[in-house]
Amino acid sequence: MEKLIYLFWGISALIIVIAFTLSLIKREKLLFLIPFVITFIPIEYIDRYFFKLPTILNWLPQLILLLCGIVSAIVLIKRPMKSSIWFSIAYFLFIFLAIISISINGNNIVSAIYSQRGFIFIFSFLVASKAMYDRLSLDKFYKLTIKAGFISALLAVFQRMLVTLTSSTGDMVTGLFSSDSQYLYFHCICFIITIAYWYNGQQLMRKISASNLSILFILSIGIANNKAGIGFLILILLFFAIYVGYRNFWKFFGRLIILGIFISVSLLIFEKILIGSGRLKNEESSFAYLSDPEYVSDYMFGSDDNWHGQFSKSGTLRRGAAITFGYTLLSKDPYHFLFGRGPGSTSESSIGEGDLSKVYEGYKIGRSTLSEKLTEHGLLGTIFFIGVLLAVYFANSKEHPLNANHLLIKKVAILFMLVYLPYENIFLTIINGLVFTLLLYPNITFIEGETLFSYLDDEKINQADLNKINI
Repeated sequence: MEKLIYLFWGISALIIVIAFTLSLIKREKLLFLIPFVITFIPIEYIDRYFFKLPTILNWLPQLILLLCGIVSAIVLIKRPMKSSIWFSIAYFLFIFLAIISISINGNNIVSAIYSQRGFIFIFSFLVASKAMYDRLSLDKFYKLTIKAGFISALLAVFQRMLVTLTSSTGDMVTGLFSSDSQYLYFHCICFIITIAYWYNGQQLMRKISASNLSILFILSIGIANNKAGIGFLILILLFFAIYVGYRNFWKFFGRLIILGIFISVSLLIFEKILIGSGRLKNEESSFAYLSDPEYVSDYMFGSDDNWHGQFSKSGTLRRGAAITFGYTLLSKDPYHFLFGRGPGSTSESSIGEGDLSKVYEGYKIGRSTLSEKLTEHGLLGTIFFIGVLLAVYFANSKEHPLNANHLLIKKVAILFMLVYLPYENIFLTIINGLVFTLLLYPNITFIEGETLFSYLDDEKINQADLNKINI
């Protein structure tokens, strides 16, 4: 009887999926909007802090995105696309080296495929957005993204108030996301978009200026329980100043920067007073990483044994220590040094647990994108992975060249992604799939007047000509 019940639910789920898929084929707009919306539903957050949800629900966003990506690919099968040549070369070389690494290490295929989910998310979002046949302009894409960020920022303010009133953990301040690392990453991207629109005098949302949105995202990052937020904001402003020129940058943002410096110095003095009075330990200071180099060394690498060595309090490797630990695993063998320990070897998922994760259980060697790529793909694979990011940085479609505003956003965003690589493994998340698609979107263009079945039309024409000759 129990087997019949499972069979019934399995057949019902299959029928629902088929019906859902067929309904999407003629509704290209939903192919993009459904995965876009579900990206910002914090299912894991609800599961962690409020009530336990069925495990399958945690996989729902990924499954729906993958389904919409497959349907979109079917919709686009008669509309071939082309991408930047350098992006294609860098990506295929990265995959080629990954295949060599698998053959050398004999990795589990399921783990290896699962480790590439970051690119799967990107391509799924890409075909879903292109299924709208370019009706989704880049400006509309940016505005839709900022609207999601705006809602996330307002929710974060409410979460901060709730945490303050109830003395709950500050980790709960994550807006529409399940973790503070995703929250920080996305809100920094939103900040990059808003300051670019602000600088160019363009509007993103009705009745709210781009300048006010920029300040909102600065505050949203400041109220989160993430010490690195201020550091990343400073880097973003530095990258922005490099591209627009220091004189233009200071003329435009000077008063805002002075205000920010005044607030930061005031908070730093206040924290020093608290530390001096013994009411706050130095390692708890939010600004210690800006003023104390030893703090940075201990925080990233665990050079001080009083800080649990290279491990954090939770027992996982520190961010910097994960990189050096992975490098140590590679340095023992020249093949491993060049090609890594194989895709998926650091995976700790139940779908496909990696070989290294079984040996070093709980270490989280792949806690950052850089430590994961270096350990799994080796030096060569890591170089070509970074090459993929740089290809997007330099790419600019001849058919649809970016204007100065869009070009500024893309270049600053890619530089931000590069400095985020050693911080968290954000590349494997759905939100990175969306953000990366946002940057890659204008460089993927349709080959107009040509389809995958063009050769069939040519054959018909040739056959018609032959018939005329025979007659």
